[in-house]
Amino acid sequence: MTELGPALTGLALGLTASAAWTLANISITAAVRDLGPLWPVWIGQAIGAALLALALPWFPASEGVIPWGWLVFSGVNAAIAYVTMFRAFEGGPVSVTSPIIAGWALVASLVAVAMGEALPWLRALGGLLVLIGAMATAARGSTNTDNTWRRSRADTLGSAALSALTFGLMIVGLGPVAKALGPIASILAVWAVEWAVLLPFLIADRARLRSATPRMLGPIVLFALGETAGFLAVDIGGMVSPMAIVGPAASVGSLFTVIMARYVLKEAVRPELYLWSALVVAGIALLGVS
Repeated sequence: MTELGPALTGLALGLTASAAWTLANISITAAVRDLGPLWPVWIGQAIGAALLALALPWFPASEGVIPWGWLVFSGVNAAIAYVTMFRAFEGGPVSVTSPIIAGWALVASLVAVAMGEALPWLRALGGLLVLIGAMATAARGSTNTDNTWRRSRADTLGSAALSALTFGLMIVGLGPVAKALGPIASILAVWAVEWAVLLPFLIADRARLRSATPRMLGPIVLFALGETAGFLAVDIGGMVSPMAIVGPAASVGSLFTVIMARYVLKEAVRPELYLWSALVVAGIALLGVS
């Protein structure tokens, strides 16, 4: 790995994360449309947590003081982010909702600026590109006659926007937790808080779980594998290469998802959607510039 050099290694791991998260997004869509957004979140993350736990011997938990406030903040936002992401995937075309959800990078950057971080002009330009790309995707990505719209456009796009907001806030809260616990243990801790938040809703929705069929397990397992591999790729990449290289490469997943939605899910994708998705990716890349 090190023979490639830190920059190329980080780039390769970032692109690996993009591919993994694309697999997660595409594979989970069928499950959430049959089982709803709640249970696929928990089942997929439970499998992913078991896989992450296997990596703890190589990335043991640190012994820092746990920032409980940030942990709860990140876990609550994670619960909202994942459920609304799955609700968006359930309600409308993944090719439309995924680039909007990718706007989490803009949210995270704006919060960082509000907390005192400098805003170089390249980051400001990146934020503008993310905003333009997301708004254009929402307005022009697909049509209401497309049979992949299962809920109203307002409901679906609102869920995608809320997911982008809360994913951005989750990332902000995850930073202090990761510094205290390490990359693997911090994810497990945030997911544990998320599960505690979701538990009452899972119990209330238990009747839907009875309708689950064995064919739903495959997509959920693929989601777990993709989500876990993506997190690991980014974590390892950040250890060997600057995150300014790894992060932008990992953001290409939103464009990958649009392409896969067209050819795997057979969604009706307007040609200009590739442009809007590319704008989101370019914007996220500039937001990663320090």
